[in-house]
Amino acid sequence: MKSFFIFVLLFVAIGTSAEFHVDKDQDNRVQFFSDAPVEKIVGTTSEIDGYVVWEGDDYTANSEFYFEVDLTSIDTGIGLRNRHMRDNYLETDKYPFASYKGKIVKATDNRDDTFTFTALGTFVLHGVERKVEIDGKISKTENGYKAESQFEIKLEDYNIERPQFMLLKIGEVIQLDIRFHAQEFKEIGSDS
Repeated sequence: MKSFFIFVLLFVAIGTSAEFHVDKDQDNRVQFFSDAPVEKIVGTTSEIDGYVVWEGDDYTANSEFYFEVDLTSIDTGIGLRNRHMRDNYLETDKYPFASYKGKIVKATDNRDDTFTFTALGTFVLHGVERKVEIDGKISKTENGYKAESQFEIKLEDYNIERPQFMLLKIGEVIQLDIRFHAQEFKEIGSDS
């Protein structure tokens, strides 16, 4: 996390036009869905952090983002299942975060205070890095923006064994649903 703040300070120092951080006071949500033959499992957390920066009105110009999710906070609604998922499969003692770092490569203004985007970056889960392209939508809100995206991952791509025991039968492909709010970053003591 220390390197994250150093990186943000460097961007501020070189005069970035727009910088937004996850607004932790809002209703942020990251969910995973597993639709296996035996049961459907949903895991949820609100523990997402990160930033996005770009220059001017062009969301793709020198854009950069970094987001991370605290995997130790995912709740599936059953304590024993949470513990098995964290300890035996995600191994959150070694890999407590999933992260996504990259840039916005395409943005389309929908002319209704929303735009759709395509992002390209490196998704890190369980110590494995993979290039991932995602699509999503960003909406202007009263205090900043709300971003939403859905994409799928395969557990085998991240060296995660697929749980097979009675309480945790999940599918090979996991659907991720992400929604978070971001507000403009202001330096402490800044009047603007």
